Amino acid sequence: EALSRATRSHISHPLLETLTMRTLSLILATIIAGCGTSVTVEPILQLVAISPGGGAANVNVDTNITATFSTDLDEATVVGSNVYLMDLRETTVDTEISVDGATITLDPVEDLFLSEDYTLVITSSIASMTDGALLAQVQSSFRTTGDSPQNDLPVAEISGPSEVAPDDLVELSGANSFDPEAGSLTYAWSLDSSPVGSTAVLSSETEEDTSFTADLEGIYLVSLVVNDGGQDSDVDYLEITSVIGGGGTTDTGDTGITDTGSTDTGSADTGSTGTGSNTAPVADAGADQAVVLGDTVSMDGSDSYDDDGDSIMYGWTFVSVATGSALTDTDISGVYTSTPSFTPDVEGLYVLGLGVTDGTDYGTDSIAITVASGFTN
Repeated sequence: EALSRATRSHISHPLLETLTMRTLSLILATIIAGCGTSVTVEPILQLVAISPGGGAANVNVDTNITATFSTDLDEATVVGSNVYLMDLRETTVDTEISVDGATITLDPVEDLFLSEDYTLVITSSIASMTDGALLAQVQSSFRTTGDSPQNDLPVAEISGPSEVAPDDLVELSGANSFDPEAGSLTYAWSLDSSPVGSTAVLSSETEEDTSFTADLEGIYLVSLVVNDGGQDSDVDYLEITSVIGGGGTTDTGDTGITDTGSTDTGSADTGSTGTGSNTAPVADAGADQAVVLGDTVSMDGSDSYDDDGDSIMYGWTFVSVATGSALTDTDISGVYTSTPSFTPDVEGLYVLGLGVTDGTDYGTDSIAITVASGFTN
């Protein structure tokens, strides 16, 4: 007991106290067992200091980590499996390890993350040139500076077909989504747009994979957002076109107009592509647009033309509307003119088809209108 008190009075570091008291216990046990007989105690490698110290906070992200021992180290034992730095996910941080006498230095290859916990691990395999090895593994933790963790956004990626036939089961997967820090992901799927009259719904909005039945011809827009537990990814979109025959062109202007039964495109049902010397007119619905919810959307099909110089008639129809929208073709102002308009009622994607006819043949085109809250043109 007197030996224990005397030796303890020279110990200031808590790690040293833990390791040295264990050593003292072994020494005392040997003395007691020897009934006063003098014994020789082998030297033990001791850890003198760690920087950053255990429990340190606001540590710079570009800091090096050092551990100093009581005597020079056997460099052959100072390897990555015996001394390493772990992050809060217990992933080993890539570091360059060097030895200078009794001091080990770990230099992270890249800056550490902001406001994150790290743990230095030193195993009992670390040994000195003369004093043997550590008695036990040592761990020392610290926290880096910063108001919030540095976390790269996860990436959402949808895998699935871009074209199907009506009534096909559309199977979609988010398995290719990933987190740069290898964190686990949660999934948020949405069916943002579907053909007018469609009752399609997703089989799941939260699983890695989902599906729906393309019950009508037209365009379906699906989106996916993934979260790594801290941040949402950017939205990934996939546009799926349902068309008779499937696997063909993704242009659905013709199909959409035929689906709605719009009176100006009745000739589309015949599949006319030009008869005799007559040339079918060319439809041009204009460029796709992005608008703010509440704005009136104006389309312009005046660039449509007929090579024969025949006058042409116009007809517009909704190919698909945003999920939750109650709009129908009756909500299109000037539906039979070259410059119609409508006012979106919810955010999302609206696709309109334009049909033009010279009285004999027809041409079709489509335009996509993206509506968002607070979006600036």
